[in-house]
Amino acid sequence: MKVSKVFNNNCIATLIDEQEVIVTGSGIGFQKKAGDDIDETRIEKTFKVMNNKLDEFEKLIKLIPIEYFELTRRIVEKANQDLKIELNDSITLALTDHIYYAVMRSREGIVLPGIFTDELKVFYPDETKVAHWARDEISMEFDADLPLDEVGYIAMHIVNARGSQPSYHAQETVFFLKEVIKIISEELNTEIDKDSIEYQRLTTHLKYLSKRIFGKDDASNMHGEDSELGLLIAAQFKDYDICIAKIASFVQQRFDYTLSREEKMYLTIHIHQIMKKQLR
Repeated sequence: MKVSKVFNNNCIATLIDEQEVIVTGSGIGFQKKAGDDIDETRIEKTFKVMNNKLDEFEKLIKLIPIEYFELTRRIVEKANQDLKIELNDSITLALTDHIYYAVMRSREGIVLPGIFTDELKVFYPDETKVAHWARDEISMEFDADLPLDEVGYIAMHIVNARGSQPSYHAQETVFFLKEVIKIISEELNTEIDKDSIEYQRLTTHLKYLSKRIFGKDDASNMHGEDSELGLLIAAQFKDYDICIAKIASFVQQRFDYTLSREEKMYLTIHIHQIMKKQLR
């Protein structure tokens, strides 16, 4: 195992299976240079950084103590294990940077506004559970009283790092859910019970709809000619016409996506089920 880059006395980079890997350990980089052999008995921790992010890592390691990177590695391992996935290496720098400044803000008494924590819990329950665990670990590790809203930010980092390529639709997806629920509540003058099975079914439907909006799923089967059932539903539940029209307008203006008759039909059915529950 050879040194490919030295960051400081306790942190170096090496190549493993053509992947740049960060290696830490007391004195592992002392008086070392690129090409030198690594004393593998000194290795304490290893974690991955995307190859094109090494320069960014070098800047951060001068500012952020290595303990923050190591905690991020533990969070990533926890997420990979619990979610049975392999998070994209892009999360290493982004989450470490966020954690460091979250701790700094906590010590200075600065609180960021919330980031859809309730909606994230519905759309991404497993990621939110990992984020709760991570918040507790951060608080204990650095003796910091992190606000509960940090769960939302951490969960967003985890969601965005899913898959072989980083995705940046998570925040828009949750914003989409929040706005649609807001439109329904305001137009129908109702407070939706977020613990109800009807709400769970609606949010599940909205999650799949958001994937079509952001181009992740093939929506060809949703954009055919108006179905007889769709026309029947529209005629039967005309009380929801304005509400559906406002949702469609929001989606069109914000995401440049036109809801099909079938998509409006399914929304109408879910909204009707919620209203039935509210009137019981």
